Amino acid sequence: MSLKDFSHYFFGVTICRVHDEYFYKAVHRTQKKGEFSVFRVRIEKGGETYFIVTHMDKRKFADEEYDYSPLRIVVGRVGEAGVDRVEGMATAFMRDSWLVINAEPGEYLVYVEVSWVFDYTDMFGFTVYSASPIDLSESTFQHEDFIDKVYSLQLALKQGKKKDLLNGIEYYELLLDDKNPSTNEFFEGVYLDAFINTTKEPFTVQVIHKSFKNICLTGKFKDSDSYKFTLAPGGSFTMIKKKVDLTASAKAPISLKKL
Repeated sequence: MSLKDFSHYFFGVTICRVHDEYFYKAVHRTQKKGEFSVFRVRIEKGGETYFIVTHMDKRKFADEEYDYSPLRIVVGRVGEAGVDRVEGMATAFMRDSWLVINAEPGEYLVYVEVSWVFDYTDMFGFTVYSASPIDLSESTFQHEDFIDKVYSLQLALKQGKKKDLLNGIEYYELLLDDKNPSTNEFFEGVYLDAFINTTKEPFTVQVIHKSFKNICLTGKFKDSDSYKFTLAPGGSFTMIKKKVDLTASAKAPISLKKL
């Protein structure tokens, strides 16, 4: 068959990563704009595991201006102290997006947030493909606080960069954005700021962003571009910021002021 005939009769080429001995489970989910989904995955024995999000194929909307929407996937492992971030990624304009880990036995939560750019559908497929026997269930309502649990003070202390911005405060910044050098995929587009009062006195801190490009705050400050909080002696505060457009760059450096 000539290349011309091939391009005429076939829409695309997919290289499948097939392992006859792997286990497979999948569900369909609808997700409105601005929402997210959380899936509970139990991995019995451990091993290589794929978490896959699949959009409805373009061929179903051949007469429409349809493309695959950007999305973020975050995997956390449930432990005694909470939910530990394992890996996260963001993709755009891909029918199939997958995050692969070498999973240890245990319970995992997988966060999926699709940033729909069209209104033709709000359905996607979620698949787990693993070397281990698996159990899969939808768990969004049980874990609506997934983001707060995963992007914690402990994560900031473990992976963040310590910066000196204000006397009496330990500040840690964690930027999960741009390319992940260990996977060559893009991070999930989440910024984490953590503050610890190292003094013996309480005080209030005003946080002002020097730039606030393509970023939104979370929690009670989600409609603002700055915030303030009060720290007790030895107390801490964390702020989670999310990239709005996963296909564009973002900036959110801060300055601090005691009130």
